[in-house]
Amino acid sequence: WRWLTVLAAVPLALAVVGYFFIVESPVWLVVVGRKQDAMKALQKAAAMNGVDLDGVELVCEEPHDEAGCTELAQPQYRARTVVLFSVWLLGLFGYYGASFATPLIFGTSDGTNYGAVFFASSGEIVGVALCTFISLRIGVMKGMGLFYAVAAVACFALMSCHQVPVWVAGILAFVCRAGVMGGSCATWVATPPAYPATVRSTAHGMCNAMGRVGGIMATAWPGSTPDLVKLASYGGANAVCVLLALGPGRRLLDDGHFDKLATEVSVVGTSSLCPRGRSSLLDGSGRVSKPV
Repeated sequence: WRWLTVLAAVPLALAVVGYFFIVESPVWLVVVGRKQDAMKALQKAAAMNGVDLDGVELVCEEPHDEAGCTELAQPQYRARTVVLFSVWLLGLFGYYGASFATPLIFGTSDGTNYGAVFFASSGEIVGVALCTFISLRIGVMKGMGLFYAVAAVACFALMSCHQVPVWVAGILAFVCRAGVMGGSCATWVATPPAYPATVRSTAHGMCNAMGRVGGIMATAWPGSTPDLVKLASYGGANAVCVLLALGPGRRLLDDGHFDKLATEVSVVGTSSLCPRGRSSLLDGSGRVSKPV
C-alpha cells in the first residue's frame, strides 16, 4: 500500500509544478486593483495566441474588498449558492458511494473479482472524455443533468446486481462510474461562472467543501446497512442532482458572471486590433461596454 500511496502522490507533485507556469486571471487582477499585472497577463496570453494588443488599455472600477464566506449568503448569490451546495453535496455523495459500492457489487464468498472492479472503475475515464465532448455541444448544465440521470438509472439497475450475470453487472457499474464522473466534472466547470471574480475562489472552495461532506456521508453507513439501501440512496442523490441541474441550475450560466467582465473591465482601442485579436479579447465577455 505504501507504493500505491507514492504513485497516487506523483500527479499531485506534478500539479504543484504547474503553479509556476499558470497565468493569474486578468479579471481578478483588475478587480483587486492590479491593473498592470492584468495587462501583462493579457499580453502573455495574446503572445501565445499570436494576437497583437498594441493600443489596448484597461479601464476598471475602484478595487473591490476581499470577499468572505458570508458574502455567499447575500441575496444576489443565495439561490445559486443553495443549488450548487446541494449539487456538490449530493453529487459527491453519489460519486463516492458508487466508488465504494463497486467492490461490494463484485464481492463473493471466494473474494473480490478485481478484473470486474478494474473494468467498472475505468468508466470514469470515459466519463471525463464524454463530459468534455457533450458539454461543449449541449451546454454544461444540460450535460450535468444528462450524466447524473445516467448515473441514477445505473445505480437503481445495480440493485439487482446479484441476480444478473457478472458481465451485465460490470457494464452497469461501468456506466454508473462514467455517469457520476461526468456529472462531477460538469459540476466543477459550472461553478466558477456562477459567481463574479470577487467571490469566485471562495465560492468554489466552499462548494468543494460541501462535496467533501458528501464523500464522508457516503462512508458513514452502519455496518448492517443492506447494499440495496446504499445503492438506492446513491441513485436517489443522483436523481435529485438531475432535477437541480435541469431546473433552477439551468439559470446559473444564463445569469452567470463571465459577462460581468464588461462591467468591471472596459477595453479601449480595440478598433486598432485585427478581427482575430478583437474576437479573442472579447470572447470572455461577449461585448465591450463602458464601466457602470
